[in-house]
Amino acid sequence: VAEFFDEDIIPDPSGSHLVDYGFGEAVAIRDDVAFIGVPRARDNGHVIVLNLTATGWKQVQRLTAPSSSAESDFGRVLTFRAGILVVGGGNAAYVFKRGSNGLFRYTQTLTPPAADGVGGFPIALRYEGGTLLASGFRSTAPSVVYVFERNSAGVFVRRAKVQASDGTAGDSFGASISMTNRLFVVG
Repeated sequence: VAEFFDEDIIPDPSGSHLVDYGFGEAVAIRDDVAFIGVPRARDNGHVIVLNLTATGWKQVQRLTAPSSSAESDFGRVLTFRAGILVVGGGNAAYVFKRGSNGLFRYTQTLTPPAADGVGGFPIALRYEGGTLLASGFRSTAPSVVYVFERNSAGVFVRRAKVQASDGTAGDSFGASISMTNRLFVVG
């Protein structure tokens, strides 16, 4: 068991206590790897990667958006499974793959089609068995959930768009998502 605070992981160069930058706003853990999202940090957000070692948790990596000047809120939402980490920012989802050295490498950016009028993406993320769900908020139409599948080359391809049959503009469809390898449910 371990407890982390923003100043334990992200030292403030001035030596003073850090203010809240959204430390831990999103977290994920699986297979002795943990992720802590810090979406409102001065660098437009980042994700801290920790590995469980014999002596406790050790920070091994700090991930940022591949184009940090264009992204904000990086690390606002996370999902991790089978060596694939997907990190949500304000306008895109970023895919990272764990390499044989244990470190994560950026591989792909996912965005909704411009014609869909999505104003917030992703709101929620879930990944299971090669299928990724990512929800998008729309203020002028019912919100949506996109279904992506990994193809044989390991690239996510958008396969479907789902919305509530009774959806209304600005609804909260997709605010939460859960799934198994056969089914998914959208809140």
